[in-house]
Amino acid sequence: SRGAHQIAFFLEGQGYLAAPVCPDTPIDMRRPVALFGDLSHKHAAQEAGLGRIGTSSLLVTPQFGPRLRLASVVTDAPLEPGARLEDDFCRGCRACVAACPVGAIPEEGNLDKVKCLRTCMPAGVGGLIRFLREFVETEGKEERLKKLRDPRLLEFHQYTRTGGYACAACI
Repeated sequence: SRGAHQIAFFLEGQGYLAAPVCPDTPIDMRRPVALFGDLSHKHAAQEAGLGRIGTSSLLVTPQFGPRLRLASVVTDAPLEPGARLEDDFCRGCRACVAACPVGAIPEEGNLDKVKCLRTCMPAGVGGLIRFLREFVETEGKEERLKKLRDPRLLEFHQYTRTGGYACAACI
């Protein structure tokens, strides 16, 4: 994120070590549940007193609710930590549970990431692998050319260019 880079450059200009950690890379996709980054931005934000992790597994803040995107800066600058917030901003409303089109958020929380990703990122790596498997299994030049005109191929291109998500109902 541009903001994290700007903060890191500022801190380095002040003589401190600083490294921006963007919200989307690198992500370890090898684990059974996938989507583990080098740093949990939402857990760091919760510990810094910016909000609390809600039923949807998203950080919920008093100012913006779950509608924010986090990045971090790791630094050796002497910073005063904020106090962890004790308020539960979800307050048991369960709007995210009701809004999820695939039921990936159970009443008690603990997001089912795999179920969510299938809807949230249909043009993500899982969808691309399924498309490539179909393409490889397609026989004949004409059938393969048809497959290359499949609208999903354009969706993969758009997804990789924008990093877009198709679902944000819980937000």
